[in-house]
Amino acid sequence: MCILDARPHRWCAPAPRLAGTLEVKLISNFRPSKGDRFTIITCTTRNGEFDALILPTAPTVKGATWRVEYHPDHVDLVFDG
Repeated sequence: MCILDARPHRWCAPAPRLAGTLEVKLISNFRPSKGDRFTIITCTTRNGEFDALILPTAPTVKGATWRVEYHPDHVDLVFDG
């Protein structure tokens, strides 16, 4: 599970094999702003993607969404508010 607030949270691993479910929760009344980007994994090489996503309801704008961006050396969670 990934918990988001104003501080960055990162899991560092040399070469993670991603699978399973990524669950994200907002804490402490944290409200992301449009375009906020959270690097949730940094690694030397990334393998795979999460099979399922459980993302919080966007609290700031109706219709706002989250997306996960997979890069060779990191994974970002982006709020498209």
